Formats: sequence, structure tokens, C-alpha cells
Amino acid sequence: MIEHTFGTKRLVWMVGIAVSVVSLAPMALADPDHSLRFGPRLTTDHKVRAVVGPSVRIDDEGRISLAWIEEDKDIRTVFYARTEKQEGSIGAPVAVNQPTEAPYMRQEAPALAVTGDDVFLTWALTHPKLTPDKPFSNELRLSRSRDGGKSFLPSVLVNDDAQVIGHSFDSIHVAPDGAIHVAWIDGREGKKEPGTFVTRSTDHGRTVAKNLKVDE
Repeated sequence: MIEHTFGTKRLVWMVGIAVSVVSLAPMALADPDHSLRFGPRLTTDHKVRAVVGPSVRIDDEGRISLAWIEEDKDIRTVFYARTEKQEGSIGAPVAVNQPTEAPYMRQEAPALAVTGDDVFLTWALTHPKLTPDKPFSNELRLSRSRDGGKSFLPSVLVNDDAQVIGHSFDSIHVAPDGAIHVAWIDGREGKKEPGTFVTRSTDHGRTVAKNLKVDE
């Protein structure tokens, strides 16, 4: 169970947003009523204009990973942070996107997958050919870290269409064999209802395969 608590506090021209996360402890099987136990609340404060997210994952060692987007002074940044041990404090945020990349501010948080020290995120980049009549257009990007989120390599393009459209509601999963699977929806076919597309990477996120539509 993840609990988000948003509190606002005006600081000059900025709004402070507090995001609280409650970690889920394993079910106490020895307890006859199988009640749940919760660990301590972890809180991060963001004195910025806006925050979208976070996405939260808990790895096999009990470490909590978070990914979110911040907007501050018209600059948007995708961030990642994690606890270094079970029930530890949240570490310093690390920027995921490159300074030259402008994340698209949308309603959903970056999709996040963690396996060991490999961290993978998909997020939306404002389309370089964005026009006023197509304000929701973006590219879907995949970013990866091989050092537990201490640094991130340059992102790669996920969608293989060249259209100025939206690519959103993405999800990401790492299979037992290490393949990275990504799914999302977009309207590249121009139909009334958008389609669901998938792709995968078999080289740790360096490249992605041709997009495949999975619905009709």
C-alpha cells in the first residue's frame, strides 16, 4: 500500500508539495489474524511549482525506488531516488533526463522498473515538432542506469513512428531473462480509438525492437 499526502505551503512564488510514502512490510504470517504491519513513513519535500508522481517500486532487498517529474521555473526534470537499505531514508534525487531534453508535463508519472542495480524508466519528451494545434504531442523515451540510479545514460526513442502525436499511459517490465518490455497507447493509425503498442529490448535498453500493435 502506498499513501500519498500532498500539502501546500506558499514560499514566495513557489508551492511546496510534500509526498509521503508508506512502505509495505511483509505480512506477519505467524500472526493468527494475518494482520499487516507497516514500516515508518518516508517523506520528501519538493519546493517547486508542480510534481507528477511518484511511481514506486520495492526490490527484493526491501529498498524503495521512486520516480517523478518536477517543474520549477519552467524547467521540467525527471528524477529518481531510492532508499539504500530497508526502512532507510530516501537518498538524494538524481536527474534522469539530459539537460537538453524537455520532459512533457503529463498526468501520469514515469513508468519504473528495478532489478538489482539496473533501473529503467519510460517517460514522455515534449515532441520537437510540437505545434499549438497538437499540444499533447510527445515522444516516448527509455532511460537506464547500471549503477543503482547514481547516474543515467542518454535516453533512447521507444516509439518508431515519426508522427506528431501523443504516446502515453506507458508501462515497463523486466522479464526473468532480462528482456525489457514496454507497452503504451498512441493514435498513429488516425482512428477514433487509439491503439495499444508494445516493444522490447534485449540489450539492457540500448536499443528497442520494432513496435507491434496488440489490439484491433
